[in-house]
Amino acid sequence: AGAVPAPDVGHLGSFPDAEALAAAARARARSRVVPGSGADADSSFGALSGCPPDSLLDRLGDRTAAVVLQGTAELDGTAVRVWVVAAPDGEQLVAIDGSCRIVVDQPLG
Repeated sequence: AGAVPAPDVGHLGSFPDAEALAAAARARARSRVVPGSGADADSSFGALSGCPPDSLLDRLGDRTAAVVLQGTAELDGTAVRVWVVAAPDGEQLVAIDGSCRIVVDQPLG
């Protein structure tokens, strides 16, 4: 209850690989405030991606998660939607392509 949607940071830039994207997302996420509820992960994902909301939440499993950052990027020439999701065991970078396929799924560390 009382969750605040994560800020949409817009376009993060163009990156040759997932590691470069992760570095940029990590830097942007450090200054963000985590929303108060994991329910935002569901609504944010569905609204911004046009993909079924359960795609992201299935990946997260049963963890309580909240979106810290959301935006877009170009990854190796492909447009992707990007989320940094905070869970009890740390932040996770998730990026999906236009086909709702998860192309990056890694801890930010």
